[in-house]
Amino acid sequence: MYRIRPWLYIGKYRETIDHELLRAHHIGAMLLLAENVEQPGIEALYLPVEDGEPLPDDALQRGVAFIRAQKAAGRAVLAACGAGISRSVTFATAALVEEEGLSLVDAYRAIQVNHPYAMPHPALWESLRAHYRADVSFGEMWDHMKKVRGLGIETNAAFPALETERLLLRQLEMADAPAIQELAGHPAIAATTLSIPHPYPDGAAEAWIRGTHESFERGEDYVFAIIRKSSGVFLGTIRLGIQTEHQRGELGYWIGKPYWGQGYATEAVSRVIRFGFLERQLNRIHASYFTTNPASARVMQKAGMKYEGILRQHIRKNGELIDLGLYGLLRSEYTEG
Repeated sequence: MYRIRPWLYIGKYRETIDHELLRAHHIGAMLLLAENVEQPGIEALYLPVEDGEPLPDDALQRGVAFIRAQKAAGRAVLAACGAGISRSVTFATAALVEEEGLSLVDAYRAIQVNHPYAMPHPALWESLRAHYRADVSFGEMWDHMKKVRGLGIETNAAFPALETERLLLRQLEMADAPAIQELAGHPAIAATTLSIPHPYPDGAAEAWIRGTHESFERGEDYVFAIIRKSSGVFLGTIRLGIQTEHQRGELGYWIGKPYWGQGYATEAVSRVIRFGFLERQLNRIHASYFTTNPASARVMQKAGMKYEGILRQHIRKNGELIDLGLYGLLRSEYTEG
């Protein structure tokens, strides 16, 4: 939990359910942006705001009015979303603009002093810009963040950019970190992947992005951000791990829960398979899934991969041994489209 002002805090969903923590910080009100939570003696407003989507103007006004009314009543307010990085920061920024008369830029910088991981999603920042008629782009704000936190990282010109009808697959950028923490921080993502933790630690997204750049430089991995072309929204990631000696690649992917059931994973997997066979000249591409997650198996089936069996009790996850299902495809079996 980050103390921005004596009357304003920013935090994560899991902190809203910790009554002792709330009492220790004298929280008297909560603006809830992830899940509705009831705590005795604490005023609350639940606004189901989606990260990565434009923020409705009426929702922004309701949230800021709630924060200001609670401050006027002498209550400290906690603005909380899934990871405490993007949605909550957006409302806190707006509250400082209206309560203290700061510019949008100065309000955001004031938050960063005490919350160095703060970063509204680009779509939310654009909503703030439109509402307050500010002329500072997200890119300019991101440049400031890099200077404050030393997070500069260059994309590699050799990294491929792949397109489908709806998607752009590109190299991960540090600007993706807030969306990664927000989406990967959902319990459902950790439950269906091997290595994503829950809760998702602060700073983990930035460290992981750096690692993906380093592994690409070593010729080991292509890790793509999955971007919806029509809106620029970050949806998830897909990895093709390369074992050059054996001419094979392993697929791994996740899509943020708000975007499940829309065919994005199948579209991304199909495009990366095409890249692996036609551009990297791999002989075999394979993938695995928890048998408790049949939706992932359906993605592999729709992408043309062939079922190869089950490794029984092959993975230990949260103290439980889990079966791992296998799918694979050879270049000789691949039919484009």
